[in-house]
Amino acid sequence: MKSLHEKSIPKPLFILTLFCVSMASLATGGMTTIKIGIQHGIVSGQSMEKTLSNGTKLLLINDDLKGIKRGDIVSILAYINGKRSNIMKRVIALPNDTIEIIGTNVYVNGNLIDEPYAYYSGSSKDSLSLTLHEDEYFVMGDNRLESQDSRHFGPVPKENILQVLLKAKNSRK
Repeated sequence: MKSLHEKSIPKPLFILTLFCVSMASLATGGMTTIKIGIQHGIVSGQSMEKTLSNGTKLLLINDDLKGIKRGDIVSILAYINGKRSNIMKRVIALPNDTIEIIGTNVYVNGNLIDEPYAYYSGSSKDSLSLTLHEDEYFVMGDNRLESQDSRHFGPVPKENILQVLLKAKNSRK
């Protein structure tokens, strides 16, 4: 019985095979990128200031691949003033959490959460208390006084969360 080292194939067939395998790998890699739902976008608006400025470039991934955690910035489908919009917000509370907001203090399940990203340009008179259902998320903009978010349109159903932020690059120099 001959070993693998003793067998050979003609050089043109070897090069053709190598080329085909390379192209298949490249095609599969390209398909994987499309399939996993990596997308890009640009921030429009001020509701996520000082974290994300108007014009910031974003890299997003489908939420079902990354999972959604408290503190993640997500792209959601929302209806604001009767208009369908794709907006960026931060996840504050997860399904089945109880959220309470008193002024600038946000409590989740009775614990005051640390929010170094939250920005208030003045005092807040927010007052809210609710418990989320199994498939609901509570989202808020980081620029709290300039944001239309769950305080205004209510909890966001899981199906309305489109992507999770992977990376942001400010376009300002």
